Amino acid sequence: MINCQELHFDPVLQKRRIERITPVLGKMVIQRLLCFALYLLGVNRRLLGEELSLLPGSVRTIIRSLQNGGLPALEDRRRSVSQFLPNAIKDDKSSKLIVELDNRDITISKKDFVIKVPASNPLQARTILLTLLDNGLLDRSTVGQVIGITSQQVSNLARSLRSEDVTGLIDKRQGQKIDYKVTPKVKSELIQQFVVNIVMQKQTSGKVISEELKNRCDLTISQRTVRYYFVDLGLNKIRKTLPKLLPILKKNSTRS
Repeated sequence: MINCQELHFDPVLQKRRIERITPVLGKMVIQRLLCFALYLLGVNRRLLGEELSLLPGSVRTIIRSLQNGGLPALEDRRRSVSQFLPNAIKDDKSSKLIVELDNRDITISKKDFVIKVPASNPLQARTILLTLLDNGLLDRSTVGQVIGITSQQVSNLARSLRSEDVTGLIDKRQGQKIDYKVTPKVKSELIQQFVVNIVMQKQTSGKVISEELKNRCDLTISQRTVRYYFVDLGLNKIRKTLPKLLPILKKNSTRS
């Protein structure tokens, strides 16, 4: 502990040093710093108020503010910008990444660069997107929309990538290799089922389409493969626009 009784306080040096630092920190900040420092050294609060010419109750307020608010409490809370604390870095929206998806590529772009990942390379796309997510450059919702999974599944994959490297992204279930060997005939059935569900205003999730292909055509296609080909064939892009287009086409057909 510091024994203040054995310390020598030079009034000349005190005046000179305070005058030198006042233009930098301001009179209020210096007064609060001295108040809190002397309080920590054990000086009686009443004597603190008298020595520093503070109003009754001000010492208690300064101490409580610093204990609860830290360094910002040294200044007047009504100030919008601190005179001595570093300015907070504002979020620059222009620095955020933009992710776009079409039939062939996943495009990741920013102001000064563009990355293109073939949509037909799902493992490569997942690795890049999840790495960007892990570094705070993308959010879970964006990644989930691009690769066709939920935000929770995105979190699980990101955890697997961190702990198991890229091998953690490979589906270890039996039959996974067969899922991607989809013939043109199977693709046509998938597209047809997708369009039928849109026309009948039914759900077009991977689970629903997978079940209906099984019931209608006796085709066994996993939900994951259905979602993959929704991206690969561009069906995700028309999921919202096709229902709006159909009534227009029907109306035009009736007129003709």
